[in-house]
Formats: sequence, C-alpha cells, structure tokens
Amino acid sequence: MKVNVYFETVGNAAILFRYYDESNWYALELNTPNRKKVRLVKKDEGEASEIIAHDIFFSAGVWYRFTIVFDESNIEVWMQTGNLRNIERIINIEDADVQRGTVAIATNEFNGVYFDGISVQHYDPDIGISDPGANKKRVWD
Repeated sequence: MKVNVYFETVGNAAILFRYYDESNWYALELNTPNRKKVRLVKKDEGEASEIIAHDIFFSAGVWYRFTIVFDESNIEVWMQTGNLRNIERIINIEDADVQRGTVAIATNEFNGVYFDGISVQHYDPDIGISDPGANKKRVWD
C-alpha cells in the first residue's frame, strides 16, 4: 500500500490497513497528539494496543509518502519526505493477529491534511521492498 500525505498545517492523520471491522485493524497514526509522532497501533478482538512508536516530526507544506508492506506476519513501513527521493524504513515488525481486511485513511476532525496517490498492489516476496538500493524492480516504482 502506498499513500502520499500532505499537512497544510500540522495535524493528525491515520492510514489503516487490514481493516476487518471496528474491532480488528492496524493503523499507522501520524502526528498523534500528546504522544510520539508516528505510531503503529492495532485493535485485535476489540483490544487496542500500541505496537511501536517513533518521534518523527512533520512539517507543514511538505509531502510525505508512506509505503506499507504487510505479508503474512511481517509489517514494514517506509517513509519518503519532500521530493520523495530518499526512502527510509521506519518500522519492521512481526505481528499476525489481523490477517485480512481493507485499507482506509482517516483524520480526527482535522481538515488540514490531504491524501493523494493511494494505491494497493499485491506483494511479491520475490520482488520485495526490503532493500530499496538493490538493483531490481521495487514495488514503489
């Protein structure tokens, strides 16, 4: 899954994946108020928990691209900033509680965030995304 996010003013947003129902999903939360700025959270059978969080700060007026790769038990999150040339893996975890579902984007009553370039494609482990510098086809090309 790939999503471009633009903050007109710095506010919060979320990218949800493997969204099965209100009680089962994963979300990449951006600019979480009063918490670390990037959080991977999940809700499994109605129980919400934070998997990992990072202090990554966002600037207004800048595009960010998030590539989320979820394959069986592995979840990777990659982030590109500004001109979208540099890519950095910010999350790489094993978690397989929620195995299926749809994708979604959300804000919490905040209208200063824009989403663009949303795409979902099949993950091919032979192509992968784990080495963005490798001389092979990558899923974000």
